[in-house]
Amino acid sequence: MLKKERLSGYCVNGKRFVGDETMRKKETDSRNTSDKPKKRVTKKVADEETMVSSSNYPGKGKKKSIPEKSETKVVRRGRPPKKKVDEEEENNSESLARRVIRVLRVLQYLQEDWYSVRVLSQKLNCSERSIYRDFESIETILQIQLTKNIRSQYRLISKEGRFFLTLDLTCEEALALYLLCLACGNDYASIPYLEATQSAIYKLSCLFSEEFRVKKQDGTLQRMSIQGCATAFPSEDGRIFHQILYAHNNRLQVRMEYDSVFERKTIVTTLLPYHLHFTRRAWYITGRSTLHNAIRTFHIERIRSLTVTNERFTVPLGWSYEKSLGNAWCMIREEKDTKVHLRFSAKVAPNVRSVRWHRTGRFDERADGTLDYYLEVSGLEEIQWWILGYGDQVEVLRPPELRDKIIEHVKNMTKIYQS
Repeated sequence: MLKKERLSGYCVNGKRFVGDETMRKKETDSRNTSDKPKKRVTKKVADEETMVSSSNYPGKGKKKSIPEKSETKVVRRGRPPKKKVDEEEENNSESLARRVIRVLRVLQYLQEDWYSVRVLSQKLNCSERSIYRDFESIETILQIQLTKNIRSQYRLISKEGRFFLTLDLTCEEALALYLLCLACGNDYASIPYLEATQSAIYKLSCLFSEEFRVKKQDGTLQRMSIQGCATAFPSEDGRIFHQILYAHNNRLQVRMEYDSVFERKTIVTTLLPYHLHFTRRAWYITGRSTLHNAIRTFHIERIRSLTVTNERFTVPLGWSYEKSLGNAWCMIREEKDTKVHLRFSAKVAPNVRSVRWHRTGRFDERADGTLDYYLEVSGLEEIQWWILGYGDQVEVLRPPELRDKIIEHVKNMTKIYQS
C-alpha cells in the first residue's frame, strides 16, 4: 500500500496552490514584476538597455538594441557641392615631384632677376595661385625670405637666403663662358644643333657670382657679342647629325650614301666614325672608310642617307685627329709636305701679320713694308683658295707648282671678265 506523501501548499491572493516554498517565491516575484508599469523606451536609451529576454516574453527572439543618434550632416539630393581647389593642385593632377621641381625653378628665376607672379606663371606654365603657394613653401619650409619691390616683383637677393651656391668662377671666366654660349646660338652664325647652349647658359647664369649678375642687370652684357662666320644650312630635323652622334658615342659603324664633291658622284661606304668636329662653317665626321681603305673626312650635310649598324669598332691605339691632320692647311691632308713662300703687299701686311694662320707659319717684315710669310703644308689644294682671296695683294714665290696653279686661275678669271 502506497504511502501518501504530504503535499505542502501555499496561498497567493486567496488562491490555493500546491508546491514547495521556492516555487511560491518565484511566482510571487513574477507577479510583482508584471504589476509594475513598464519603463518607457526612448531613442536616448543606450545600447546596453534592452528589452526583457525572450524567456519571459515568448516569441520575441534576439535582443533588440536602440541605435545611437547619427551625427552625419544631411546632404540634399541633386548636384554635389563644388570643391574649391586650384587647377594645378587638384587631386592626382600634380605629383609632389613636379611641385618640387617647380619650386626649384622658381628659386632659379628669382636668384637671377626680378619677376612678377604673372611672368613666373607664364614661364612655368601654371596658375598664379600655384606661384603664391610656392612662395609660401619657400618662406615657411625652406626658411628663405623673398624681397618684393614697388612693382610687385619678387627676387631672392639676401646672401643669407641664397639657396643655390654660386660657381667658383671669376667674373672674367663667367663672362667668357656666357659670350661663347651666346655665339653658338646666334641667328646668322650659330653652330647648328647646339641650341641647348641657350638654356644651359641661362641655368649657369643663375649660379654665377653677384658681380656677374650686376653686370647683366645694368646692361653691360647686352653691349657685348661675338659674331662668327656664316655657317652651312642645317637639315630641318637634324636626324642624320643625331644618328652620327649616337654612333660616335657608342662606337658603332654606319652605312651611308654620300655626295662626293671630289669624285663627282654618290658613293656608298661603311664608315668607322672616329672624330666628330665643327670646322669653320659646318660639321664633319672623320674616320676610316671601307671604300677608300683610308682615313677620310665627310661633310655631314652631304650625307644622303645613313644607317647605324650593330657592328662595333675600336679606335686605333695612339690615333688622334690632330695627328691625322699633320700639316694640312685646314682639313685635307695630302701625301707630302711642301714649303711655301708668299709675299704680301704693304697694304694688307698689318692684317696678315695679326693672325696666326698656321702652326708652322713664320713672318718676316721687309724694309719696304711688304711681308714675307713662310710655312710648310701637307698639300696645296686648300691653301691656293686662301691665296686667291687676297687677289693682287699677294705673290707666290715658291713652290713653282703652286705658282703655276695661281697663274692658271688668274687666266681663267681673265677669260670670264673679258668675254
